[in-house]
Amino acid sequence: EGQGQSGFWAYETFITFDQSAGSGALGFSIDTTSRRLAEKSQHRRRDLDRLMADVSARLVKAELSQVDVEIRAALSEFAAALGVSCGCICLWRPKEEGAPPQYVTWHAAAAADEPDLFAEGDLSIPFLVWDSLRRYDIDKSFLCSPDAVRAFLRHELDARGIRTFLAAPAGAGAVYQGFVAFAGTAAGILSAEDHGALQVLGDVCLNVLGRKEARELLQDSETRLQQVMNNSPAVIFIKDREGRYLFVNRRHEAIFHRANAELRGLDDFAFLPEENALAVRENDQLVLTTEQPLVRQEIVPHDDGPHSYIVVKFP
Repeated sequence: EGQGQSGFWAYETFITFDQSAGSGALGFSIDTTSRRLAEKSQHRRRDLDRLMADVSARLVKAELSQVDVEIRAALSEFAAALGVSCGCICLWRPKEEGAPPQYVTWHAAAAADEPDLFAEGDLSIPFLVWDSLRRYDIDKSFLCSPDAVRAFLRHELDARGIRTFLAAPAGAGAVYQGFVAFAGTAAGILSAEDHGALQVLGDVCLNVLGRKEARELLQDSETRLQQVMNNSPAVIFIKDREGRYLFVNRRHEAIFHRANAELRGLDDFAFLPEENALAVRENDQLVLTTEQPLVRQEIVPHDDGPHSYIVVKFP
């Protein structure tokens, strides 16, 4: 009350009425839909941020053999959080003009009773995107959704009964390009903030894929190097700084009758006479001290007697 007036506050507005005019009732209503939707969006955004942090930590720590499993698990969890049926990540390297790109894809349903609309036999999104690019004859290394691609995808998705669909590009300017997409058969509410979360998920998966590829390339390189060493007629070995064997090739195994796995972690004293082992170790130490390649003659016993070797050692 103030200055002879009675009333009440409603959202920072003071509504007054004159009691002397008689008695009655005053009613009003305020549409809070937008406020409730905003609050719901904030809550979901916080949930997605927490989920993204958890997924990122798991993917970074995952063993390379578990990366595929973790990415599919992340898609399933994101689909459930977004309230849709399933999710998909598709990444590819752009190929020559006129040739389909080579792609890698992961897809998963939100739950066991939800349809996986991205399964190859049901809805192959990578094929749809590639086919849309081919149909409309635009730059095949350009992933963003021009009107022609969007119209084509909308037609294809409607034909499959998909009511909710959200996709975001990933890998702009990177070696791989691709997208993250989620779809559902029931109508849902997806926002621009959800679009941002998809992009972050795609970037994390791109980083993990790069790490996985680098490890696979390293493994391939090590395999080729080992094949070269195993098929060489020379005696080849690798030791650590303490003189313990890390690797011996097949020629070494055949001469000294000790397998690579058996010698790993042992030194020369395990299979050579002490006099020969001391001479070999002295040369090893000289290489480590000078940090320079060394060429020396070494004599080691074989089954038919002592053999002389010109040995090349380097740090």
